Parts: sequence; C-alpha cells; structure tokens
Amino acid sequence: MNSNILALNILTKIVDEGAYANLVLKDALNELDRNALGNDVQQYKREITATVYTILENIGYIDYIIAHYARGRLHKKIKNILRLGVAKLMYMNTPAYAVCNDCVNLAVTFGKQQLKGFVNGVLRSIARDIDDESLPVLPNDEVTRLSIQYSYPEWVVREYISTYGIESTKQLLSTKLDYTSLRPQYPFTSNEIEDYLRANNLKYERGRIVSDIFKLEKGISIADNELFKQGKITIQSESAALVCKVCDVKPNMSVLDACAAPGGKTAYLADLMKYQGEITALELHEHRVELIKHTLKRLNVPNVSVMQADSSKDISEFRNKFDVVLVDAPCSGLGVLSKPDIKLHKSEEEAISLSKLQYSILSACASYVKAGGTLVYSTCTLSKRENEQVIQRFLESHAEFSPCDFETENAELNRRINNGMLTILPHIDNTDGFFIAKLKRTVL
Repeated sequence: MNSNILALNILTKIVDEGAYANLVLKDALNELDRNALGNDVQQYKREITATVYTILENIGYIDYIIAHYARGRLHKKIKNILRLGVAKLMYMNTPAYAVCNDCVNLAVTFGKQQLKGFVNGVLRSIARDIDDESLPVLPNDEVTRLSIQYSYPEWVVREYISTYGIESTKQLLSTKLDYTSLRPQYPFTSNEIEDYLRANNLKYERGRIVSDIFKLEKGISIADNELFKQGKITIQSESAALVCKVCDVKPNMSVLDACAAPGGKTAYLADLMKYQGEITALELHEHRVELIKHTLKRLNVPNVSVMQADSSKDISEFRNKFDVVLVDAPCSGLGVLSKPDIKLHKSEEEAISLSKLQYSILSACASYVKAGGTLVYSTCTLSKRENEQVIQRFLESHAEFSPCDFETENAELNRRINNGMLTILPHIDNTDGFFIAKLKRTVL
C-alpha cells in the first residue's frame, strides 16, 4: 500500500475517531507485508510514522494555514489530505510538485475526484506563499498566537503562562524530544546493555536523571530488537523511571501499584526489588489488566499479582498492608511530548474532573500504607490543579501524612525538590513532563 494512503488512514482514526496514535500506528505497521516491501520495510515504517507525528505535532498551525486558503466547511477526508500536504510542504522538505501530485491522487483514491482541482489549487497557493515568505501572520493576542504556533489548547497555554511565565512557556511548548529511551530489565544490567549498544555501534546517551535509562536516536526499531523480544530491555522515559526510583523500594517489601496499566512502572519496581518481595498491581478496566499481564509476561517478571479493581474505592483487606503505595494517577497526560495526539481531545473541564478522581484515588489508597510507610503520587501532566493542588487538599484532610523529601541522581534536580514535591520540565530536563510527590505515613 502507498505510504501516503496508510498515513492518511491512520490520521483519520486518530483525529476523527479519537484513537490513540501509538496503538493505531503499532497495529497498522504490524500488518505491513514484509515480503512485498523487502529490505525497505523499516524505511517505509519510518516514513509513515514521521508523516503522522509531524501532522499531529503541528496540527494547530497547519489548520490555521489551511483555513486561510480553503474557506468554508471541508469534508473530513479532504481536510486530512490537505493536512498531510501542508505538513510535507512546511516540515518535511518535500518538493511542491510531488506534494500536489500525491494529494491529488489521494483525493481520487478516496472517492473525491471532483475535488482534486481544489486540493491542487490550495496546496499550490500555500507552496507559493511559503516560497515568498508571505504566509498568513499569527494573531497578536499572546495566548491565541502561542496556541496556534505550538498546537496546544488555549486553556493549557493560559495556565502555563500563569505558572511559568511567557518565556518559559514558549520554551516548554516548543520542546521536542527526538530520541527513544529504554532501560534494562533485571537480571539484565545497565552494563550489559551498554556493552551491547557499543558492540552494535548504536549511538546513545545515559540518562542524567536516571542512569538506567539509555537514550537512542529516534527511528531505531526497538520492537524488532533481539533484546526486546527476549524481555531484556523495555521502553521507558526517564521521568517514568524516576517515579519508581522515588518509591525507594527494597527487596522483601510489600508494594502496591494502584493504577498500574500498561505495567512499565510495575516492572521497574519489580526490577529494583530484584524480584524479592510482593507487588500488587491494580487496574480498573479488563483490557488494561490484560496489558499489564502482557507487559509482565514479556519482561519475565514473576513477583506481581494483577487485580481488576477500582482504586478510588476502599478495599478493606488492603488496609495497613503495604510498605509503599504508588498512585500514578489518571491525568490529562499533557507532559508526555512523545504523544502529541493527547492535545487533540483534552478540555479544561476534563482536567477539573480528573483532579477530583485523583483526590479520590489518593484518599482511598492512603489507608493501605503501613505506619512509617510511603505514599508516592505522580502524574504525567504539568497542571497545578492535577498536581500541587491535589496534594495540598490531601494533606489538609489526612493529618497522618506529611511531605517526605527525597534525592535523585541529579544534583541540579535535587535543588528543585520542595516539600516532597518535584516537577520535571521537558525544556529543562529533556524528558517528559511529570509531577512527583512523596509522602510518609507518620501515625495510624
């Protein structure tokens, strides 16, 4: 199948049907006929992935440009064809004649032959104005301009400006993470993975926050790697790994991962415990329970019990049972830069609703912590309403808990830890945005 056709089908499922980009891409690329593509299969996959993610990362600005050249209501398929065309013109260094020809063919392929002249005309006009440096200017209003320029919802831009200021917000919104991060899974070690990378001439950087993390050039297929297939390595960001390190688990502890899907943090907790002790992983939805089981099976993790349960509801048999409880709460996910589609469907109302759910989960899980035990709360978002405000509300109503300071491997990062709380910022820390709070239970 033509790569543009497949990219357009994937884009349609993400933008118009609300599917997750990483899952749709994974399913679509797995179905490619390797025999038909021969040795070019990896290049083909990279081309499709790059096209889809380029559109998603810049969709706000792309739509702004399209709106100036294509007035009125557009058919969804035609709009997505134009999105693909503008992305290739503006961000992928594709010659204008090739873009116009490809997009006209797409219009015909998808039954819109009567609009092929329209598609061609719009893209030629945009290509001309790109060459003349005369594209439409952005609005003067700062929030609106940044929202369009960096393809973020206005409510997010407004909150970031209020929290971090204009200049830091610009840096934050413009940050792109151009690598894939992975780590070893016990008993495979960091030294062994480093030896493997060197032996195979794969360029990498060790994590500055968590040294178990290795950052490789984007585009390398990890899923096809022999170590991945053997369960010796897995993909995980430094931020996600840091959450597990902050838990400070030890062998023979009893640990609860209260919102565990898809299982990456559960597996790293087990790794840090050297598979000694007990971990219980909870998840509300059956299909996500299966995701956890699949992750743990692939990584050969033995010491985890997986349960389907609602973490916001009290589970009486868990009271005072665990040395460490991790609440990696459901959140708006806006700190995860590797998933640009998250921005498409998030609303301020959803963030407010999530903060209520987060507090409910944290409150339910509080009683599961032993006296002297640890409760760690984390999200992969940068919204104070889902982070600091949730912790503040929790501490006001749970006098048995107090903030617990911690240290990381990074001295610079340690200076930002305040009252047991830390925010990881992509433009400063070169990893996904996360919030981590560590609390200690002082009395029963």
